[in-house]
This record gives sequence, C-alpha cells and structure tokens, in this order.
Amino acid sequence: MNVNVPITVVDSAIEMPGSGSFAAGSIPSALMNINFYATNAAELSGIWAGLVSGSFTGTTSDTWSAVFNDSSNIVNFTGTQWSAGQWEAQVSGTNATKGTSMDGVASGTYSTGTTTFSGAATGAWTTPSGS
Repeated sequence: MNVNVPITVVDSAIEMPGSGSFAAGSIPSALMNINFYATNAAELSGIWAGLVSGSFTGTTSDTWSAVFNDSSNIVNFTGTQWSAGQWEAQVSGTNATKGTSMDGVASGTYSTGTTTFSGAATGAWTTPSGS
C-alpha cells in the first residue's frame, strides 16, 4: 500500500549562522541550512529539517549548547552527547515575525583531527491560531 502525502516548502534554504560553548571549549563557527514544510502554504503546523556543520576548539564535553540566529529565526541546541565521535542535541526555537515555535532533535559526527562537526536536525513546528 502506498500513501501519498502532499508537502509544500513553506520557508526554504534559510542559512542560520551560529556559535556555542562547552565547559572549557567553544563552537566559534556553525551553520544550519533549514527548511520548513507543511501540507500547504496556509497550514499552521508542519515539519522542519536542517543540515548542520561547523568547527570547535578547546576541551569538549557532553554538556554543550549552540544558538543559530538569522535575525527572525532563533534555534537553540541543548547538547546531550559529544563523545566517541558522535554528538546529539535537543532542539527548540522560535520565529519572531510569524510566532512559530519549533522543537526536535539533532545528531551527527565530529572529528578531533580536523575539529569539525556535521549532522542533521529535524522536528515539528507550530504557529498559534490567529498569528
């Protein structure tokens, strides 16, 4: 059985610069390219997906955070793992102009040899009625 679910890009290819920190290190440079999707452009909720990349310095730890901000969207990563070449985070965010809130998860890999990381993030977004 095939299921056909129509999907529309609501906002696409938004580049969000970011930075963050560990207890004794930092994420001086990060970028997330994010897209928002819904079943049609008038929907008040949908899903989002993003690709993440960046660099880090200093001592890393499982407790870390990063903020991505493009002047209207603010996305917060609250790190839950940064060890054994893998990272994970809980994600929350808002869009100030549309009143949209979002949540989700992110994960990926990192390399201590090149001090770079990359991964993907995904979740759901909603806009309160009347916004």
